[in-house]
Amino acid sequence: MKSKNSDNHKVSMRNTALSKSLWIKLAVTFLVIVMAGLLAIPVAIRYAAVSWLKKNGASLATIEDVDFNPLKNDEAYAIGVS
Repeated sequence: MKSKNSDNHKVSMRNTALSKSLWIKLAVTFLVIVMAGLLAIPVAIRYAAVSWLKKNGASLATIEDVDFNPLKNDEAYAIGVS
């Protein structure tokens, strides 16, 4: 005959393992979303700058490269603007 305590212990160990697994999945998902957001910032800057240039009189606007460093004063540099 099994005791109730051993059954409860098995259930709590299973819940703990599930809880750890869930936290790991949530942490990885959060990191992936943050990285995707950081990678999307230069693309968004390029799109917004080209759109702004066209709205303000540029017939053709292109930007070759956007350098964005969030660790350095949130500055963005556009290279090859024409």
